[in-house]
Amino acid sequence: MLPVYGYALDVGDAAPDFEGVSLDNKQISLYSSFVGKKPVYLIFWATWWPICKEDLPRVERLYKRLGGKIEFIGINVGINEREKRVREYVKEKSLTFTIIYDESQKVTKTFGVMGTPTHIITDRKGFVRYRDAKFPHDLEDHMKELLNWYKG
Repeated sequence: MLPVYGYALDVGDAAPDFEGVSLDNKQISLYSSFVGKKPVYLIFWATWWPICKEDLPRVERLYKRLGGKIEFIGINVGINEREKRVREYVKEKSLTFTIIYDESQKVTKTFGVMGTPTHIITDRKGFVRYRDAKFPHDLEDHMKELLNWYKG
């Protein structure tokens, strides 16, 4: 478990903005990069946690199916991690969605993440529509519903 900082976002809350640099050196800001454009799926994770090892391949499969419509961002929480190990893990697991190494835990603290994995999905307007520690088997259905909700 991670130390508790700030507050935990709840469904219906506006997601806080964050800035970070991906492992491939892209500057990312939730609001200027994605809000108003597409929903965002965030997964906070660690290489050493068994449940994350199960969830990350599932997220990768969703990304391959829905990545053009929903932005996927993996945020490594930086606890007991080295950037080199995170890079090796990403390569080893063939993860192709955006990954941020949160060494200072700034993003993790901003979102009030208290454990890994934590799954957060925001809508196009930046409001939290899903938050849970578990990867539900029907998550793809939730995401498709979210996309249908904003058609038009």
